[in-house]
Parts: sequence; C-alpha cells; structure tokens
Amino acid sequence: MAKVTMNDSFPVSGGRLWQTVGGLNALPGWDPALESSTPEEGGSELTRFEGFESHGASEDDIGQVIEGGFQIGFENLNELFGR
Repeated sequence: MAKVTMNDSFPVSGGRLWQTVGGLNALPGWDPALESSTPEEGGSELTRFEGFESHGASEDDIGQVIEGGFQIGFENLNELFGR
C-alpha cells in the first residue's frame, strides 16, 4: 500500500480547520483534485475515490498521484483561509 506523509500550517485555529477537513466524506469539499469519495458502507474509512484509476501503477506512482492531489487541496485550504 502506498504511504504519503505531508504537512502544512494554516492561518486558522485547529478547531476551524477540523470543521473543514474532519468529516469522513469531507475530502471533496476542500480538495478540488477529488471529484467525489465513497465511505465504506457502515465503515469509518474511505475505500474508493472517483476519477482515480491505479490499475498497473507502481506504489511510487500511486504515492505521487496522491501527494499531488493533496498538494492541490492544501493550496485550496490556504486560499479558503486567506493565506
């Protein structure tokens, strides 16, 4: 499984940030790289993202795609929060 670790700081309180990003299905609301996401029925994690096909891709390639998508999301959060 690909693993991606990223971090950033945002000019808002942790509570305000969590209101925006904290919901189980919140990703498409703040990360424009994702069209939609589908929570596993009755579960607590996302298992599928629409518009992302990983068939035949290496873990490194998948990690780069995920990192790129989250970078777009981080940039969007900075715009939303006025940084």
